[in-house]
Amino acid sequence: MDAFWDPFAVEEVFASGVPVTMFPLNVTNQVTMDRAFILGLGPESASNPIYDLAGQLYAMVAFQAGYSFWDTVATAYLAQPGLFRTSQRSLVVVTRGAEQGTILDGDCATLVTVAETVEKEAFYDYLMEAWKGLVA
Repeated sequence: MDAFWDPFAVEEVFASGVPVTMFPLNVTNQVTMDRAFILGLGPESASNPIYDLAGQLYAMVAFQAGYSFWDTVATAYLAQPGLFRTSQRSLVVVTRGAEQGTILDGDCATLVTVAETVEKEAFYDYLMEAWKGLVA
């Protein structure tokens, strides 16, 4: 769910009482898909088809600025919540005007869990181990 593109959906989810854990871009952008990561796949990729595939796919965009492991970081929370520091916040989304799509601290009945940081190196280690486990 993206507050910028659909603030009304975010407002509805916040009001629903459904437990929400948010991963803002300032957290997911902490884990970049950079040259060092791709090169780190190195020699092991020859013997691990998952590393090889990941290296090929990520290499298509890794050397362009602005790519991070957005969805991968958020999904890692399900298996490794200890990689993240979170807080509980009462949030509202602006649905009208120039600030539409902005999420602010406010008075919402539902507390939202918000990721604040991710342990970058531990995330990379987790990702590499998870990929190793995919090879039978």
